[in-house]
Amino acid sequence: MLDDKNQKVDNVFSIKLDGLGCIYPDFVLDDQLAYDFVNDRQKLTWIPKYCFYMLVFRKLDSLSFKYPEHSALFKELFDITNRNAGDGDQFFRLFDFKEKWNNYFLPKLMTKLEKIIAETNIQKMVYFVQGFNVPYALAQVQGNAVFADVIRNMNNQKKSYKEVLFVRLFWPSHSSKYSDFNEQTCNVDNIENLPTGKLYKFVTNRVYLGSLTIREFIAGINKRISHHFISHSFGAALTTGVVLHPEAKIRKTTTYFNSRLLNKYQTQHIPIDRKVSLFLSAPGIPGKTSFAYLNKDTNSNHRFFISYNDDDEILRKAKFNFLGINAGRRNATSLGCNWKGEIDSVKSLARERNLSDNFKFCRTSENENHDYFCYREQENFQKFFTKYVYENIIKDL
Repeated sequence: MLDDKNQKVDNVFSIKLDGLGCIYPDFVLDDQLAYDFVNDRQKLTWIPKYCFYMLVFRKLDSLSFKYPEHSALFKELFDITNRNAGDGDQFFRLFDFKEKWNNYFLPKLMTKLEKIIAETNIQKMVYFVQGFNVPYALAQVQGNAVFADVIRNMNNQKKSYKEVLFVRLFWPSHSSKYSDFNEQTCNVDNIENLPTGKLYKFVTNRVYLGSLTIREFIAGINKRISHHFISHSFGAALTTGVVLHPEAKIRKTTTYFNSRLLNKYQTQHIPIDRKVSLFLSAPGIPGKTSFAYLNKDTNSNHRFFISYNDDDEILRKAKFNFLGINAGRRNATSLGCNWKGEIDSVKSLARERNLSDNFKFCRTSENENHDYFCYREQENFQKFFTKYVYENIIKDL
């Protein structure tokens, strides 16, 4: 069992996204507004669920009273939410809301970060992104373990982690995962049922919207900073969406909202030419469609470390194989479990695009359990993670 007790992390920052990819503002909502935000009486598959969109629509007066310095913005946002649907496609109200919200609050976040970067000589940002169905409390614990492992590897190489800003990147991935783990066990009961599978498909939209926001964030932050994303499971959909265009994946769906979302990606696509690395732990995503738009011109500065496990029961959707549901269907998770040789397919694609050197692959577990802490205890995972930290975070500090 890895010991985290002596791995204290001081330089940590949090970025939190709502269901539309709107940045949480720098102020903290009071208890009543926080309650209203979470309990908006909308079903889980309603697109604006867990979004500031609904809070502004329902609580304009309360927001304006509590935060008068932002009252003019709240009024403009309310006008968007209250706009007659007959004036145009109602989904564009959601996109217009997100754009106005982030145009206002994202620069404030960047200004705060730029101050931290300047005062502490930050060279790199290391993010942790949780997977599907992980409540924020568990995501916090997972992130602490990830950051402790990065620091442990840096200490082993006598490198100062003070030049690294650790970022918890939270997104509303749903929260029904039940956990029961301690220092002796890594048993986590993964919730896998048909209703959860349907919700998984809906949550995918939140990932794409979040990717757009983080793409915009990276494009606007200090250019000398490199960015390193460590994700587990479905968190890989968000992190790969930062540097790879997800058009091939979005086109696999037929929802009206996704067609509008694809249009937004096409109009807001910002190529990211910064140094970006991705450690994808048991990625709950497809391989070929995720990397379909891999390109030497736009991805030469990007590195991909893919940790997979052929036996992962959640990624294989083992409980539903008898229904004809597998890793290649119903929101494909084929990359993380190497379904039908998906790893080799990605290797071939990388060779075709002359980017083989940008990829590393490793089977990091033979345990059926999908939980991050179970992966983390496997010897192959630890070696692969150490290699990732050394080649991406340590090497050019």
